[in-house]
Amino acid sequence: MSSLILCHKQKATQPFKFAHIRYKIFTIEEMAYVIFDNLYLLDHAMMSESLCEWLETELGLFAFADSLREQIAKRISFEDFILYFLEHTNIYSTSEIARIRNVLETLEGQEEIEKLKIKADDLLAMREYENAILAYNSILTAARTESVDATFYGKVYACLGAAYGRLFLYKEAAKAYAAAFQICDDYEMVKAYLYACRQYMSAEEYHLLLSENNLFMMADKENSIKIHEAEETSSDVIDESKIEEWKSIYRENPI
Repeated sequence: MSSLILCHKQKATQPFKFAHIRYKIFTIEEMAYVIFDNLYLLDHAMMSESLCEWLETELGLFAFADSLREQIAKRISFEDFILYFLEHTNIYSTSEIARIRNVLETLEGQEEIEKLKIKADDLLAMREYENAILAYNSILTAARTESVDATFYGKVYACLGAAYGRLFLYKEAAKAYAAAFQICDDYEMVKAYLYACRQYMSAEEYHLLLSENNLFMMADKENSIKIHEAEETSSDVIDESKIEEWKSIYRENPI
């Protein structure tokens, strides 16, 4: 965000609430933050007279409300409306607005469930593993939709497995990878599943698992080669700063 933000003094007595978003909003700054953090959950319903009226009656932002009405009357796109709103709150920097524009372009035309996965993927990429797990599970526990094919859910399970793995929850990761393979029939999921199993099973349990399936034997052999290569190329001395980075990540995402 910008280094200096001049906040409006007025606070609403009656909060505003977007559909599908649990937050109650009392200031224009809060609204901007909620929009920024929930781009994946917003829709055209935001472009409403009720929003304009709330800005007027609760926050006294008459000029801003009128300018929003003008944009709605012009029938601008939902994406342009979001950008217009955030730009005129003067909270986000030019680079942040550019990032929001890119996200909106990615989301345009996608189904709601696809937007949720994009959000979950972003959380995973930002190392917010627990929140990513919650987001992926919300997709998997919701009623299935025909707007996406079955492989979509397989990919969700695979990403869920990756998130569990980052938290060293290998048993949960293995279950997710197994579900992903059942849907997608992707060999890479078999290797991921076996890697997770190897981390939490006893040696006896793991070898018994491998003996059940020739595909497992082959995948484990490939995993072992990669692990061996990684060990050979890794430095004998671990950089102290890297250890501190790992500690920091673990503290931010405890099991």
